[in-house]
Amino acid sequence: MAEDNKVVQALMDLLSKKNASAEPPKELRSIQGFDELYKSIHHLRGSFISLSRGKLDEKIVGQGFLFGTLKDLQSSLKHLTWQTKRVSEGDFTQKVEFLGEFSDAFNEMALKLEIQVSILEQTRKQLAESEENFRQIAENMEEVFWLNDKEGNIIYLSPSFTEVWNIDRSEIKTVDDLLLMQAHESDIESVRVALEGFKKTKVFNKEFKIKLRDNSVKTVAVRLNPICNQDGNVIKQAGIAQDITEIVNYQNKLIQSLIQAENARDKLKNSHAKIIELEQRNALLAMSVTANHEMNQPLTILKGNLELLREKLDEQAYGRIFDRLETAIEKIESILNKLKNIDRVKLTNYVGDINMIDISEENTGNT
Repeated sequence: MAEDNKVVQALMDLLSKKNASAEPPKELRSIQGFDELYKSIHHLRGSFISLSRGKLDEKIVGQGFLFGTLKDLQSSLKHLTWQTKRVSEGDFTQKVEFLGEFSDAFNEMALKLEIQVSILEQTRKQLAESEENFRQIAENMEEVFWLNDKEGNIIYLSPSFTEVWNIDRSEIKTVDDLLLMQAHESDIESVRVALEGFKKTKVFNKEFKIKLRDNSVKTVAVRLNPICNQDGNVIKQAGIAQDITEIVNYQNKLIQSLIQAENARDKLKNSHAKIIELEQRNALLAMSVTANHEMNQPLTILKGNLELLREKLDEQAYGRIFDRLETAIEKIESILNKLKNIDRVKLTNYVGDINMIDISEENTGNT
C-alpha cells in the first residue's frame, strides 16, 4: 500500500507541479512498466505545455496514438499559421481545402481582403492624381495660396507670393508674418482685428493695402478658410490672396481641389484602418476556428480514453490523476471558448518583448 501511495504521489507531482522531474523516483523504478509510463506522461505534459504557449516548432517526442494526434494538431497549426502570415503579407492566393466549413470562411476572408486592397490601391491612385492636380494649380496660378496648421505655422506657400509681396517666401513663417509684415499702416490694425476674429468666427474675407519694400503700394483681397476633419474639428487653414485688379479665376476651383485632396486623404486613412482591423479580426477568426476545429476532436478522444481508463484502473488509486487530467482538458476547452468569443484584438505582455492575445473575461465577453 505504501508503494502504491508513492506511485500515485509521483504521478500527481508530474501532473500538478510546475517543475516536475523528468525521471521517476529511484525507489519506484523497479516497478515493471512504471518508468516507461512516467516518462511518457512527462513527454506528453511537455508537448501540451508547448502547444498551450504557442510554441509550434518544438519537436514532440513520443510514440502511440495520443502523441500521433498531438503531432497532427501541431502540423496543422504550423501550416495554417504559415498561410495566415502569407495572407497578411498580401498573398491572397492562399486557399484552405481540408478544413470543412473553416475552409470556406478562410477563403472568403482572403477574397474580401483582396477586394479591399484593390479598393485601397485605387484610392491611393486617386489621391496621387488629386495631389498632382493641386500642385499644378497652386504653382501655375497668379493668386497666392498657402496652407497653415491650426497654430498658424505655414505649411505651404505658393511661388506667386514673391511676385505679389516682392519678398522671398523663406522669410514667412506664420500667417501673422504673411498678412501683417507688410500691411499698410492705415490697414494693419483692422487686419489684426480680423485675424483675431477669425479664431472665433472662422470667417476672414478682407481687402487691404500692403506696402512693398520699394515703397510701392498694392491692394490685395485675402480669404482664409478652415479645413476640418470628419469630426468637424479644424486641422488646417487655407488662404488665398490676389491683386484685386485680377479676376479670381481659380479661387473656387482651388478650394474644391483642396477639399477633395483632404477628403481623399481621410478616406485613405479610414480605409487603411478598416483593412488593418479586418485583417486582425479575420486572422483571429481563422486562428480561433482552426484551433476549435483541430483541437476539439483530439480533446474528445482524450476525454473518451480517459473514461476508458477510469473503467479499467482502480478509481481509488488513480482517481485524483484522472481528475487532474480532466481539469487540464477543461482548461484547454475554456481557452478555446474564450478565443472563439474574443470581441476585439487586444495584446497583453507575456514576458519580455513577447506579447500574447488577451483572453480575459473583459475582452472575450465571457462572464
